[in-house]
Amino acid sequence: MKELVSVVIVTYNSSEEIGGCIDSILRNKIPCKIFIVDNNSKDQTVETVESYRISNPSITLIRNTENYGLAYANNQPLEDISSKYILILNPDLILREDSIEKLVDKMESDPSLGMIGPLTLFEGGERHQTAFVDYSLFTILMWRVFPYNLMRKIFDSISSYKTKDVLFVSGACYLIHTQLFKEIGGYDPQLFLTISDVADIGVRIRKRGYRALFYSESVITHFGGRSNAPLKYLTQYWALTGDLYFIRKHKGLTQEKIARIVFIISSLIRFLTFSILGAITFKQGYREKMTLYRDLAKNVWKYKVTP
Repeated sequence: MKELVSVVIVTYNSSEEIGGCIDSILRNKIPCKIFIVDNNSKDQTVETVESYRISNPSITLIRNTENYGLAYANNQPLEDISSKYILILNPDLILREDSIEKLVDKMESDPSLGMIGPLTLFEGGERHQTAFVDYSLFTILMWRVFPYNLMRKIFDSISSYKTKDVLFVSGACYLIHTQLFKEIGGYDPQLFLTISDVADIGVRIRKRGYRALFYSESVITHFGGRSNAPLKYLTQYWALTGDLYFIRKHKGLTQEKIARIVFIISSLIRFLTFSILGAITFKQGYREKMTLYRDLAKNVWKYKVTP
């Protein structure tokens, strides 16, 4: 029987969480074909997935010989997917038993929907803001210039968690029409990682006349970014350059130049701050951050946007 939903999960050093994620998918009421694309993990991720494949022929593993990024890897199974819907999923998520069913039922009820995402909870049960009504220059600068943890707390506290139309939902978990995903060419592979990749999806499906919906009746738990924890510099570099690419692609050259200047100044301010703290306290952590922000400022300046 043809699957209604195919799940695509990209892993990178995800051995601690991928088992729980697979288990939660298998417990769902809707049978799914599961495609796991591993971006050259250095831990036991592949071995963990292989152990599940022995008893679950619905699981397909694609192994990459290097880390091609989240966007590119999410596109890799596309040719082999024939289901009506694709569920893009991060490995550090746990789905409730009716999570997929509720997303599918809502999509089936409204042909204008192109993308739908669930209510996300942190491990402790706190609600996690996972939908954006826009992704303007102002929004981007707020997230990238001010401390991330501060902005996360602000957005989590002021956001509405009622079902509503948005520009896009979190790339950690969303359901999309397979045909629509294929028509827009999937992810833009130049967006290596972070929020700009799914923001780009949201903009492109809206241009085709489809809506994105945050749907609070479906609930998941997100443990949050463990695979990227050791990659502090690269994660921030991909975030900043991804936003520059997104702005240039959808907002134009002038706004991209403004963002680049602000990103560089912000990185230099952090560099100077941690340089002073490092000189006063001699703490290695401050010196590491000093190097991180120095390199960010230099490489964001050198980054060439080629939309």
